[in-house]
Amino acid sequence: GNFGVWSEIDGSLATQGNPGGVTLAQADLRYVQGTPELFFNFRGGMMAPEGIGASDQWFSDGGIPLMDRLSAIYNQDTLATPFGAMGTPELGAEFGFNYLDSHLTLGIYNGFNGTSGSLAAATTNQTGGVSKDFKVQLDQFVGDLGVVTAMVYHGSIPLQDPITGSTFSWTDTFNTGRLYLTSYAIPGKLDVLAGLGVASNQFTYTTTAAAGTFVSEGAFLGGMYYARPHLNLGARYDVYRYATQATSSPSVANGFSIQVSAPFENNLFIASYDTVFSEQPNAGAEVIQGLDHNFKVVWRFLY
Repeated sequence: GNFGVWSEIDGSLATQGNPGGVTLAQADLRYVQGTPELFFNFRGGMMAPEGIGASDQWFSDGGIPLMDRLSAIYNQDTLATPFGAMGTPELGAEFGFNYLDSHLTLGIYNGFNGTSGSLAAATTNQTGGVSKDFKVQLDQFVGDLGVVTAMVYHGSIPLQDPITGSTFSWTDTFNTGRLYLTSYAIPGKLDVLAGLGVASNQFTYTTTAAAGTFVSEGAFLGGMYYARPHLNLGARYDVYRYATQATSSPSVANGFSIQVSAPFENNLFIASYDTVFSEQPNAGAEVIQGLDHNFKVVWRFLY
């Protein structure tokens, strides 16, 4: 009929840089109405992001791009950028309008908050009713050449004090823009992947400490080579530039990711390695932590 349910459970082995375990990655209810040329759709529940351009989840298993992975650094914890790919799903609802090769999605979500007590990137969590985040996304197919995913994400997140971790002391109002491209360079054999991203986080302190603004921008270029029916090889190069109100010029980080995946019927086996191989922080800027030499093995089973 018109209804469907989609759920994902991910299991990964404990390897260097990855604790391993089994997690519920997504669970939502879906509805669609219309014709193949013009239709409306809805999904609601615990949702990971979906896109057709290079933001899609299958490559994020090879290491989320730096511009989507790093947190703001301004003397407080905050979230991992909540889109493309989202590190942790959010509860929410999305409404879609689809006409031929154009797919427009409007979303509303319940928000993230930082929970870590250190200055490193915080763990993200769902917070029921604390804040509302909004997304506008367009997936546009360009004939047989490829597909573009463009999005704007806006929201407000309560942040905990990084020292005590006991009270919500900051409010982070953020605006994120992303543009992803998948080009079918050699149809059925080689996809070229690219992405651009900009983000602004405006921090307001609710009691006594200083507020601040965190701005960042990044890009990546990579590809996926379909070597055999059950063997895919992927690689990606990342550049990420970030600064805070306290620095006069941005810091720059570079990284890369490689991936080997073996799809077989309902199973997808993935081995990936990613690292930050160079970084040039300015005085007063915190270096990127916990992103060096990460190796991960994942088994995804579709039932």
